Amino acid sequence: MKKTSYMMLPVLILFNPPVFAHGANHHNAATESEATQAAAQVRTGQGTVDKVDVAAGTVTLTRDSLKGLGWPDMAMEYTVKDKAMLDNIRARMKVDFELTKEPDGTFVMTRIIPAD
Repeated sequence: MKKTSYMMLPVLILFNPPVFAHGANHHNAATESEATQAAAQVRTGQGTVDKVDVAAGTVTLTRDSLKGLGWPDMAMEYTVKDKAMLDNIRARMKVDFELTKEPDGTFVMTRIIPAD
């Protein structure tokens, strides 16, 4: 009898929809929570380019305050995620940008484009 019940166990596991439905909902909730946290780690802003250093992968901006971070208007140097983002960026250009918080707590520029 024990042999038969062990053989039925995989069949019961595979064809038990409530178990999989619960697992899927739990996974979706975790994914939504992670997406919310990720969105909270991204900040957008506007500024004027002071200096571009393509070789170092940095850009210095005089920017407006960043809401949610408590950072006032100021000039600051940022490291860009991809140096190619700086190919069309020049000093005195007004730009829109996006900063993303890295796991170590630093912010890296993940987008920079000329402002409209």
